[in-house]
Amino acid sequence: MITFKNPTSVTLPDRAIGTFNPIKRPNLDWIVTYDNTAKTAVALIKGLNCKLSLWSGAEYDAAGQFTDNDVTERVIAALNLDASTIANK
Repeated sequence: MITFKNPTSVTLPDRAIGTFNPIKRPNLDWIVTYDNTAKTAVALIKGLNCKLSLWSGAEYDAAGQFTDNDVTERVIAALNLDASTIANK
């Protein structure tokens, strides 16, 4: 989970699965699912019902055994979030 210092507008990138209008959020939380056979890891962003592709194919293989911190950092990067807006993660 990421908690923002102030409610922050979040927009998913083009590689997100699904679309939604940007919305100001006090935090972001997600559920990660992964499929070793399909070589995919996806984060379901809670409250927005949108899926964000974290790793797939060769990137999935390269990620290896990813941790919660790896997922958080990937979400921050994928959403292009400014680290100075984050209170804790």
